[in-house]
Amino acid sequence: MESPPSLSSVLDDETENQEELAMLKELYKVRCTLRGDALVKFDFLMDSLKEKDESIEELEYHLNDKERRFNLLRQELKTERCISQGLKQQIETYELDKVKDLETIERAQLLTQELNASKEELEVAHASLTRDLDHLERANKLVKDELKKLGENHDLLQETYKKTLGSMNDPIIDKNIASSSTSFTSEHAKLVAEHVRLQEELSLHVETNTYLESLVTKYGLNYHPNESACEQATILEENVRLKKELAKFTTTKNKMGLDDLLSKQRSNNQKHGLGYTLKSYKKNFYKKEKPAQEKNKKVTNVGNASKGKATSGDRTGPNNHYELFVDYYGDVYANYVGPRNGYAYRGYSI
Repeated sequence: MESPPSLSSVLDDETENQEELAMLKELYKVRCTLRGDALVKFDFLMDSLKEKDESIEELEYHLNDKERRFNLLRQELKTERCISQGLKQQIETYELDKVKDLETIERAQLLTQELNASKEELEVAHASLTRDLDHLERANKLVKDELKKLGENHDLLQETYKKTLGSMNDPIIDKNIASSSTSFTSEHAKLVAEHVRLQEELSLHVETNTYLESLVTKYGLNYHPNESACEQATILEENVRLKKELAKFTTTKNKMGLDDLLSKQRSNNQKHGLGYTLKSYKKNFYKKEKPAQEKNKKVTNVGNASKGKATSGDRTGPNNHYELFVDYYGDVYANYVGPRNGYAYRGYSI
């Protein structure tokens, strides 16, 4: 038989209520009065009660633990809900950012297309500028050659001008210098004006050359020309070709001086010489020729010849019907100044 619980063990049990403690004291007093089987049964009931109390406490502990876990789970659920709400907001923000990013990508693609188009235009413009630079380099080279040729021609014209001034001491010109002084002055003024014009043209070519060199230096490009579509370059090339032909005609091999070349470049109105007659005048002259029976008729002349006798065209001595003049190129020629009474007008160069 098991011994009954001592009073100290009963008193040591923790109770939450003073009424339970008082009830335990009463039960202890009742136990003290019992003997035999009644005491054993009473102890058994007390032990069973204690076990039940322990079971109840354990169940309460588990219940409290369940409640604690439930509270924890509920708290976690609230946290998860907050997290879910935050994730939803983040998803919405992400969707908005995605739309904005798509719009940005579309704008970037459009901008890329525009930049590609601009790049193509720039490439075309760059190619055009490259061709222009090639033409400018060719033009620059041609301008340099033209400048050199102009300088040589200028020196040659100065020498020719000096030689022309030196040839003005001819006795025939000195004899008639009084009548041609006005014409010589005007021709001299024309030569001075031509000299000034050549100097201006020379300075213009120098400025053009300097400008072309500044363009090449400014853009820092160095291309080799391969085309000649530029109009200015074509004109300059033609000019250089003509200058080369001029230099070829002025060589000693062809035995042609500058005066002869310039005389060949004069117009028909400036061509004079002994026996020279324009084609139109020759035709008119032959058409107006009188028949053979009328050739022996008397002709009235203003000169010193007597009536009924024709004056000889190749007689020696001065002829008052002609005066000496100097043309633009320094050539001396005789011009008819007599009466217009049937004589053929001719200018003879000397």
